[in-house]
Amino acid sequence: MKKRKSKAQGVQSLDTGLAVAFAVARAGKPVSLTDIASQLHMLPSTAHRHLASLSRAGLVEQNGRSGHYDLGPAAIDLGFSALRRLDTHKLWNDAIERLRDETDLTSMSIVWGNLGPTVIQWKESRKPVWLNAHIGTVLPITRSAGGLVFCAYRPSQDLPAMVAKEFRIGPTPTNHGRKLTPGGLKTLVAKVRKAGYADIDGDVLDGVAAVSAPVFDRNGSIKLALSILGPSRLVNLDPKGPHIEALLEAARWLSQRLGQPGAA
Repeated sequence: MKKRKSKAQGVQSLDTGLAVAFAVARAGKPVSLTDIASQLHMLPSTAHRHLASLSRAGLVEQNGRSGHYDLGPAAIDLGFSALRRLDTHKLWNDAIERLRDETDLTSMSIVWGNLGPTVIQWKESRKPVWLNAHIGTVLPITRSAGGLVFCAYRPSQDLPAMVAKEFRIGPTPTNHGRKLTPGGLKTLVAKVRKAGYADIDGDVLDGVAAVSAPVFDRNGSIKLALSILGPSRLVNLDPKGPHIEALLEAARWLSQRLGQPGAA
């Protein structure tokens, strides 16, 4: 999701005031004037002037006992209005469509269903791959990029049993063709958390590579996984390459619109 530079001239004081309001919002709890000023690298007196204006507008309010600032009723009204207008499925669709167009790879969104990672949206590229998958397909947890992302980011009581079942039944779990052990999976999951994405090559289907990244909601919990896939020779698995860069940017873009704390 490439950002476009705006040529429109803004009001600097308004920009600063909004930055102060967002600093209060990102804190997730009542926050002191000193902390706000420090976070924004401004003088406390400057932050105080903007907080006074925001308080008059009802966007922030000050706790009488601690003196700390929190979101006010007007900000809460704005938040609920935005949530009511938020068409999440359209946002998901827009994200995978733009991702497909940017990478020219098939893209999809995956959620956690009753049986595991489940494909709910699919956009095929001009270079389609034959894959026995469709909307509603349940992907393997240990061998698919989307499954590994949920392994890394979704705490679940049922997950260990589902993973253990894949080690007992069905194709041997592998990653990039190398056999996985339960211990190896644990190491791989830690690697996924550190990198912020998972990738596979030939583990679900010979000659097909895929990359997946998590999307978070306003509670900071994983909401879904975005994935791109295609013939191995066409998918660039370089961590700094254009395909992974586009995927991570799409995941950040969607997380921000779903209200992930600190994503703005």
